[in-house]
Amino acid sequence: MLTITPFAVVATVLYLILAIGFGFKKKVSIWRQVLSLLFFAYLLVVVDITLFPIPYTHNGGDIQANNLIPFKTIMAILKDGSLSNDFSNIGGNVLLFAPFGFLIPLLFRKQNSYIKILLLGFLGTLCVESSQFMISAILGFTYRSFDVDDLICNTVGTLIGYAILRVCRYLGQKRMWVKLSPILAVVVVGGILGYEYTSHSTPERAQESMDSNVLPLVTVPLSKGVVLVTPTDPKTTTKAGYEAWYFEKSGLLGWRLKATSIDELNHSVSSLTANEQTFIWGVTGNSNAESVLYRTKGKFYKSSVNAQGIWDIVLPFTQNISSGGSLSLVLHNGKTDTLAFQTNKNNEN
Repeated sequence: MLTITPFAVVATVLYLILAIGFGFKKKVSIWRQVLSLLFFAYLLVVVDITLFPIPYTHNGGDIQANNLIPFKTIMAILKDGSLSNDFSNIGGNVLLFAPFGFLIPLLFRKQNSYIKILLLGFLGTLCVESSQFMISAILGFTYRSFDVDDLICNTVGTLIGYAILRVCRYLGQKRMWVKLSPILAVVVVGGILGYEYTSHSTPERAQESMDSNVLPLVTVPLSKGVVLVTPTDPKTTTKAGYEAWYFEKSGLLGWRLKATSIDELNHSVSSLTANEQTFIWGVTGNSNAESVLYRTKGKFYKSSVNAQGIWDIVLPFTQNISSGGSLSLVLHNGKTDTLAFQTNKNNEN
């Protein structure tokens, strides 16, 4: 998994060299240098959100589909009927390019009309979407989809940012920045909150923001959220195996991690609990395994075993799995073996 870190380090070093060189040679004002730095930082944020992390291989999940039909994705999101989902997907794309329309006219005085900003915003987001398409072509699978609706939302966001700037200028040239400061503060805070929410707008993005070196192999609905099962990352833990992440949606803060558990490939059964439900899971280590049965309180709960050997069972109640039931492994030949694995406890946040 390639993160933005090496790219950001190289880009920052080059920017500082050029900024310092031009600053002394052209005697650029401090205000203009600050604006340039803000714009550079903003571009890094856009690149991070839209292009990174870049996986080296496909994780086996569903491949994203490109969309060339205007408003198809937008209408599908609106039909979902979720205001928070509308904000994260549509509003997030609009807000992402609002600073672009706000900062460009301040840095480049000739770019000071709705038509010019419209064209620049469209070209900027087209560059982003085309980069996603080209990187996907190089990888051999669609890691980020090319969506014409993203072009629409981003371009609208650029126009909104420019409109905000025009309103600020309309307030008057004298002491403009005094009048502008509350609005600018709102834009900055809104941008930070928007970025924070966008980075946690889905469980997958929230997990990526915490560990971008692994991707989910299994996604399971649980209680008020979902569980993502990923390989453990040797860069962040010495425990080799798999990890389950339980995320819940926290209003405008997006999806947040609530509990985790790790299977260390020692034929253990792991679990975590959330809101009176219990998530039991593990890795069989047996290529002949077909399914797993859990028997408790006179009832059976069944799970199939996927290609990685991962299985999971959701119990609609809180259960101490080490003493409250029994596990059986069903093989492809129909035979059944009893599972008597050591239990790993979950870590709740």
